[in-house]
Amino acid sequence: MFLGCSLVACGPDLPFTAEYSSPNQVVIQYQGKKYILERYGIPASVPFSYRFEKDGDLDLTINGKLYEVDSPYDRDKKKIKKKVNKTVKKKSATKRNDKQTR
Repeated sequence: MFLGCSLVACGPDLPFTAEYSSPNQVVIQYQGKKYILERYGIPASVPFSYRFEKDGDLDLTINGKLYEVDSPYDRDKKKIKKKVNKTVKKKSATKRNDKQTR
């Protein structure tokens, strides 16, 4: 199953399409050919350079132009969500303690 992606360097004339098939794999269509890029594998032999970021996003450089492909599995988004939940839980516990002491 392929999930769609969003591109930071958007425009009508993108030289490729990108689809994440898993958190560690992206399928790139470029110049009529399909390339499968793996985060933890042997670097693919491709006519462009690429790099996976720590959060799961992909950076492609094609003809000197940088494109950033945002991952639907972005690891940074999950961390931010967890921090917010922990803060809310602490506040809720404090409110309960205040009600009990009154």
